[in-house]
Amino acid sequence: RNSRLDGAPFRFRADWKVPRSGILEVDFVQIIKPNAKDCPRPKTGCTPEQAFFQMLSSLEPPEVTPQERISALRRYSNTALFTCQQLASLICLFDQAEMRVEVCVIGYSRTIDWHCFKNVILALVPRELKMLHNRIGYINIFDDIMAVNFYELNLERSEDRFVMQELLHLASIEPGNNMMDCTYQGIDFTVPAGWLKDVPKTGVISFYYCREQQVIEKIFTTGSWDKSCSPFHTREDGTEFGPSSWSNFTVDWLRPYCEQKPQAVAVV
Repeated sequence: RNSRLDGAPFRFRADWKVPRSGILEVDFVQIIKPNAKDCPRPKTGCTPEQAFFQMLSSLEPPEVTPQERISALRRYSNTALFTCQQLASLICLFDQAEMRVEVCVIGYSRTIDWHCFKNVILALVPRELKMLHNRIGYINIFDDIMAVNFYELNLERSEDRFVMQELLHLASIEPGNNMMDCTYQGIDFTVPAGWLKDVPKTGVISFYYCREQQVIEKIFTTGSWDKSCSPFHTREDGTEFGPSSWSNFTVDWLRPYCEQKPQAVAVV
């Protein structure tokens, strides 16, 4: 993404040959996520939580510059994984928009409970979120498991059309009225059935994508779509393969940390 050759925008072609001179700049996005059974085990012998807080404490002193923090964070991410809660705490160390976005870029493919990444980027202001979309891509950030949200999509952009197409496919198989308060070009609008086959390439559409509670609970357990008939996820004998994190909202080793503890109630 965002490829530039000698400072000028550059588009790759199949017949392109690497030149012997010049400076090529790109944003390489790794879209493969950690497996649900992976656990961030540091090489130091301490627990993952201890290793993270040791790293975090080394970044907190005010004399550490933002550039030094980013460099240390990149080195740490080469061998360790993050939880979304840890990633959110790292964002708070930075004031500059570029640095806050860089934290999200570093943690994007190194986050173990990656379905929660949506909660991480809630810490970003609209300008920072736009920068993150440009760095990683709206398509790569969109998660059908966490589709409930407000959307404003410019259908002239291919990435926005892809997200619109995915939401229409979800709405066609999920019960209830999923697209609420929908407007197209600022006018109240009901999405026609024909858009399932071909999303238009012009106009701005906005809406809230909603799900019933029982649908949300089912999706957190089994996923947002049935992959049992997909040749990309099913063996010849009918058994499925692929990371279980595709269908499980919370990875198994994180579940004990997510259970709600009973709260004491004061009696007056």
